[in-house]
Amino acid sequence: MSDADILRNANVKDVWQKGKWNLPDPFDEATESMWIMIAENHSVQPDRDDNIRWKYSKAGIFTIKSAMEHIRCKFDNVSWWKVLWRPGFVPRHSFIAWLAVKNKL
Repeated sequence: MSDADILRNANVKDVWQKGKWNLPDPFDEATESMWIMIAENHSVQPDRDDNIRWKYSKAGIFTIKSAMEHIRCKFDNVSWWKVLWRPGFVPRHSFIAWLAVKNKL
């Protein structure tokens, strides 16, 4: 944000004035897109206390687990995983068999 003409120690009140965003002129397309997204999706309600809510967990609290669940790719469980990954199996053998099943050898 150093090129955006917003001071490092700026507060929201410095760019929210008279009920609207007062953002500096964008210096590139990425900044312009960000300014548009902020203006269209966010507003300040001066009569309410500030709060922070993590929208990717039901409780609104950030956890590493909730972040990983949000960014990871989700796949259906496969039926053959119990055949390869069992206690007592040599991990190297299970790994090689897994590569074979995935046609990655």
